[in-house]
Amino acid sequence: MIATEFQSVEQNKSETIGGQHPYQIISQWLDSRTNKVYVFRSQNISFNPEKFIQRKEIQVRIDPDNPKKYSMDISFLPEDAN
Repeated sequence: MIATEFQSVEQNKSETIGGQHPYQIISQWLDSRTNKVYVFRSQNISFNPEKFIQRKEIQVRIDPDNPKKYSMDISFLPEDAN
């Protein structure tokens, strides 16, 4: 797990769920070993999560050998009741 910095919430315009574009949380992380910046996107979220993001730090689990393989921890969000 690494701590990434929250950047924004965006709609995923390339997908449609229930007639609407889902949302994604965007964060980034600077790998100090390689001096490369990685941008992470959450899985699709059916509601706008922006008002539920109370922190600047978002946890992301990465593959240490390939940071492009990752999973963002969005367990802090409420569950969609639909």
